[in-house]
Amino acid sequence: MNLTFQLIDPAGEALLLVHTPVPREAYADLTRRLLAIRELAPRQVAFLTAPTQGGAVRVEAAAAVCGGEVLRQAAFAFAVAREIHRERKVPVEGDGWPEALPAQVNPLTGQATLDFPLPQVQPGEGERGDRLLFPGVAWALQKGGALPSEAALAPALQALAQETERPAAGLLVWDFRAQSLETALWTAQDAALTHPRRCAAGGAAAAAWQALRSREGRQTWPLRQPGGPLEVTTVTQGRQLKRLSVAGPVDLGPVYTVEF
Repeated sequence: MNLTFQLIDPAGEALLLVHTPVPREAYADLTRRLLAIRELAPRQVAFLTAPTQGGAVRVEAAAAVCGGEVLRQAAFAFAVAREIHRERKVPVEGDGWPEALPAQVNPLTGQATLDFPLPQVQPGEGERGDRLLFPGVAWALQKGGALPSEAALAPALQALAQETERPAAGLLVWDFRAQSLETALWTAQDAALTHPRRCAAGGAAAAAWQALRSREGRQTWPLRQPGGPLEVTTVTQGRQLKRLSVAGPVDLGPVYTVEF
């Protein structure tokens, strides 16, 4: 099999996006083999496929959920591959999301913006902080400080995923004054704890939480993360969140074709 894939965002999460159509049952093996390419140092693998929910393109992965950052980058890469040169809306579908999400891509500026579904907010009780629930992931939020040890984090996030019936759960350490965000994410499929370097869904959750405690209207929240900056836009009205979108650069790398 000749497999064509593209390296995206080598300064952040180093995604390998596969353009060649492949059967879903081959995802796990191909993901393992692509992640083993040391020269590219990939951290993630995703596959472009035909849409099933009315979108322009669909993104799937061996994992149960495609993160928002993967969808944002994949929508941009899809547009460029279709020789779209001007700003365009590209509805993108993804594993774990119940419907296509609007993505605004601009190849002229190298930017892509993804609109997120509005999270369900669960107010904290007792010592428990607030939680923000997206379709595929539950986020707990901690204001400032450092991430707990992995020995404490993994069982706590596993319990959060089980309690909220989500395939993944994460902790956000949000420093509002410094506008910085650290993320820990536990996924049920591989029972593993990771630390995403740039997380669109985590950034969206943190900004949504802050927006609900700030003045109403449209606000922009720049976020600094280890893998690079993102900018979250929120719109609130009547103490309710009305819109949530995440924007940032996309750095397309070379396209490779290899024989597997």
